[in-house]
Amino acid sequence: MTLVDQIMDTCIDLFSGVLKFAFLKDEAEKAQKREEYLAGDAKKYLGLLEKLVQEGDYKLLDANRKKVEQLPKIKEYLAKRPVTEF
Repeated sequence: MTLVDQIMDTCIDLFSGVLKFAFLKDEAEKAQKREEYLAGDAKKYLGLLEKLVQEGDYKLLDANRKKVEQLPKIKEYLAKRPVTEF
C-alpha cells in the first residue's frame, strides 16, 4: 500500500467517525459524542496521520498544498468558503 493510500484510508476513517455525531439533532448528545470522539478515535487517527506524514516527505506534501491553494479558482473558493466546524 502506498503512502497516499494509507493517508486517504486514515482520513476516511477519521471523517467516518464524525458522521456518527455531526447530524444529530439533540445538541447535548451531539456535544457528548463529539467530545468522546475527539478524546478517542480522532486522537488515534490524527496520531496515525502525523506518523505517516513524518515517515513521508512532509516538505513535498506542504509544497503541493501551497501550490494547489494558489490556483485561481481554488484561491477564490478558499477566500469565500463558508465557515464550518471542520
